[in-house]
Amino acid sequence: MRKIKENRENEPILKQDDAKPWLQVRYVIVFLCFTANTLNFMLRTNWSIAILPIAREFNWEIKKQQNILATFFISNSCSSLLGGWLVGKYGGFAVVLLAMISSFTMALLTPFAVNTSVTLLIINRLVDGFGQGMVMTGSVGIIRRWSILDERSTFISITTSGYSFGAILAMYLSSWLCTSTELGGWPTTFYSFGITTVIWCVLWCIIASSDPTDNRWISTFEKETLCQSTMKESEKDYTVPWKDIVKSAPVRALTISNFCADFGYLLLCLDLPTYFHSILEFDIETSGFLSVAPHAVFCITIIIGGLASDYIISHSMLSVTNTRKLIYALPLGLSSFLVVLTGYIENKVINVILLTIVLGFYGPMAGTVGANAIDLAPNHSSLIVGIAYTFSPGFISPMVTGAITKMENTIYQWRIIFCIVAGLHIIGIVSFVMFGSGEVQHWAKSSENNAESVPFTSLENKESDD
Repeated sequence: MRKIKENRENEPILKQDDAKPWLQVRYVIVFLCFTANTLNFMLRTNWSIAILPIAREFNWEIKKQQNILATFFISNSCSSLLGGWLVGKYGGFAVVLLAMISSFTMALLTPFAVNTSVTLLIINRLVDGFGQGMVMTGSVGIIRRWSILDERSTFISITTSGYSFGAILAMYLSSWLCTSTELGGWPTTFYSFGITTVIWCVLWCIIASSDPTDNRWISTFEKETLCQSTMKESEKDYTVPWKDIVKSAPVRALTISNFCADFGYLLLCLDLPTYFHSILEFDIETSGFLSVAPHAVFCITIIIGGLASDYIISHSMLSVTNTRKLIYALPLGLSSFLVVLTGYIENKVINVILLTIVLGFYGPMAGTVGANAIDLAPNHSSLIVGIAYTFSPGFISPMVTGAITKMENTIYQWRIIFCIVAGLHIIGIVSFVMFGSGEVQHWAKSSENNAESVPFTSLENKESDD
C-alpha cells in the first residue's frame, strides 16, 4: 500500500501518452529562466536611471554614485562560484528560487535604505548582488538538463537575452516612474519590480524543477526526447575536479574572454544613460528612452547567434570548437572598431546609432559562455559559468568610468574609456581563438564515468521492474 501511494504521488499531473503535446514543458522552463534573468536585470539596471534623481535629491557626487553602483558587482562576482557549486550539489531549481527571493526582498527595502544611510544602502546592494549572482549559474544548470544538443545554444541565448530585455523594460519604465510625481517618483521602480518578482517566484514553484524526472507536468513523449541526449547524475555524489578545472586552458580562455567582453557590455549597460545625458546632452527621460535601442538590438542578435550556432553545428558546417570561436570573435572584433569610432563622431544621431550597433554585437558572444561551458564539462557547466562570472568586471567598469570622469566628464575622457573597451576586446578574442575549445574535456569525461550517471530511460525501466 505504501509503495502504491508513493507511485501515485509521483504521477504526472497531465495525462501521459506517446503523442507530442502542443506545448512541451521545456519551452515553459526556458521562458521562466528568460523571465528570471529579465527581472534580474530589471532590478539591476533600474539603478542606472534611478541614480540620477536620487543623486540630485541627496547631493551625491559622481564618484559616490559610481561606487554605489559598483558595490552590487563585488558581491555579485563572489557568489557566482558558490552558485555553480550549489547547482551541482542540489540542482538549479532551489538555487534560482533562493536568489530571486533575495532579489525581491532587497528591492522592496531599497527606498528605506536610501532614506536611512549610504552605509545601509551599500549593505542592501551587496546582499542583492550576492543573490543575483546565482541566477545565471542556476539557469545554465536547468537548461543543461532540459535541452537536447541541437537546441542548447538557442536555449542559452534566449535565457541570456533576458538581460537585455530586462534592461529595455527597466530603462523605459524607470525613466517614466522616476519622473512621475503622481506615482511617487523613483521609489516606485523598486516597489513595482520587486512585487513582479514575487509573482514570478510563485509560478516557478508551481511549474519548474531541476530536471525532467522531478517534474509532474512533463509528458512521456518529451521525457523520452530528453532521454536521448541527457544523462541524470547523482547530486549526492557530486565531486569537483578542481585541479583539472584550474589547469584547463579552455576554461581559462573562456574566463578571460568573458571578462574582456563583459567589461564593455556592462560599462555600456550601466553608463549609457549617463553618457547620453552628460555628453550628448539629452534630458533624463530621453536618455532612458534612447538607452533602450541598443538593448533591443542585443535581444535580437543574441537569439540570432544561438540559432546560427545550432544550425552550423547540426548541419556539420563547422566543428563545435570553430563555431564557438566564430560566433565570439567576429562580432566582438567589429564592435572594437565601432566603439572607438563613436568617440570621434560629433553628430548625435550617428553617435546613438553606432552605440546601438556596438551593444548589438555583444549578443552572439553573450550566449557563447553558457553553451561553451556545457561543451567543456556538462556535469560542471554551472560551476564553470560561476568561475567565469566570478572574474566578471562588473564592479571594475563603473569604477573605471568614475575614476576617468571624476575631474572632468567630457568626450575626451569617454574616448579613453572607449579605447580601453576596444583593447580588452582584442585580448579576449586572441585568448579564445588560441586556447578555446568546444570538446568535452578528459577530466569531465572521467567525472561523468565515476558519477552515478544513468539515462532517464534506464531509471524508468528500473522503477517499472521494481
